[in-house]
Amino acid sequence: MTEEAHDAEERLALVRKGYDALERGDWETVLSLIDPEIEVHSIPEGPDPDVYHGIAGLLENYGKTAEMFGEIHFVPDELIDAGEHVIAFGRLVGTGKASGAPVEASGAHVWTLRNNKAIRVRAFMTREQALEAAGLSDEPT
Repeated sequence: MTEEAHDAEERLALVRKGYDALERGDWETVLSLIDPEIEVHSIPEGPDPDVYHGIAGLLENYGKTAEMFGEIHFVPDELIDAGEHVIAFGRLVGTGKASGAPVEASGAHVWTLRNNKAIRVRAFMTREQALEAAGLSDEPT
């Protein structure tokens, strides 16, 4: 295995570990994978298109999402290594807080990693937006 392939596997494993820990509610592990100065970018078209900074910002963003939904999880269906970025394509699955109605929507996260820590995460509604943000194209080469 080349060093580049090894690094790609490490990046993918780090992001996968973060999603698994979040699903279990293991915030200690989640926070161990995140740089203290992380930037969190909400979905640009969403009700809260802000940028949050640091661990406090991450937790604030997570709290705002929890206020809107009784339960919500991002289920990653596909992870793609893009150098310093890992793109996660998946589904938001949960329930509306007020209505209790089921919620499911496609979405994507673009994680920027440095020194085995997440330094930025950007959320997107579409595959195309995420690929563009990571400097990739969805068109075959």
